[in-house]
Amino acid sequence: MRKYIDPTELEFQPQELFTDLVLDQTYLADVVVKTRYLDQQSYFIIHVEHQTDSEADFPHRKYRYFALLHLKYDRPVYPIVLLSHSSPRRDEPNEYVIAFPDLEVLRFRFQVLQLSHLHWQDYVDVPNPVACALMCLMNVQWHERPLVVLASLRLLARLKLGEAKSRLVMGFMHVYIKLNRREREEYKAELAKLAPQEQEEAMELTNMWIEEGIEKGIEKGREEGRIEGRREEALNLMRRQLVRKVGLLPQELEERLALLTGSSWKRWPKICSILSQSRTWLPGWIHTRRCWKHNTCAWNDAM
Repeated sequence: MRKYIDPTELEFQPQELFTDLVLDQTYLADVVVKTRYLDQQSYFIIHVEHQTDSEADFPHRKYRYFALLHLKYDRPVYPIVLLSHSSPRRDEPNEYVIAFPDLEVLRFRFQVLQLSHLHWQDYVDVPNPVACALMCLMNVQWHERPLVVLASLRLLARLKLGEAKSRLVMGFMHVYIKLNRREREEYKAELAKLAPQEQEEAMELTNMWIEEGIEKGIEKGREEGRIEGRREEALNLMRRQLVRKVGLLPQELEERLALLTGSSWKRWPKICSILSQSRTWLPGWIHTRRCWKHNTCAWNDAM
């Protein structure tokens, strides 16, 4: 496509939201770009849809996007699908067909970019930040993970995007690839093999990579702290309701109560109402529904 589009004429459209009143469904198009043919005044639309899972009905949905965009812009639409799931590895369909025994009414085809079928080594010298970010989602063997991170950071260093854009790319990479302790040691060993100048540039991004991981770890810790805080608040509320309805709780019951998980809190008012009808049910009820492993409890759906 790059051979016949004008790279100076790329106009990203607002994210399109389409509503199907008949089926009562909404469709959100991921990326829609208006561009122009090279050396021509004629425009067309590029539609890129990203899929993280394999879906049997996706070709039908892709055709709906195509039809809706074609109707809205009254321009040719070039459809692309970016598939980032690692399994299944089979070839995903690239067409949607409507046919009868004696007539083929429609054969809609779209371009498929299946990352799990691409080899990351083929993109280490492609001067494009998208290639840099997506290498970690390509066909990567487990022992190649440190090499992929190093190749991505080396490419990022050559692109010289600046700190803000570099952090954006590295933040994406951090979601999909995290090195364990052994892999980090392998990464350092490979980094030491580079020429001094390239090693210095890659090392600067390596430090930013580490900082990015630390920041994400801190944010994860904050979120876990908020979850734990909500758990404690719900637990105290449950305890007060029980004391109000059945009186003081024995120590053993307090300990068992602390093992209740969040899935039980939503149904607690109903549970509390049922249990308060007979105080003698309470210790046995909690005992029979606890699971000491991992400090979790399982509850019957009927409750």
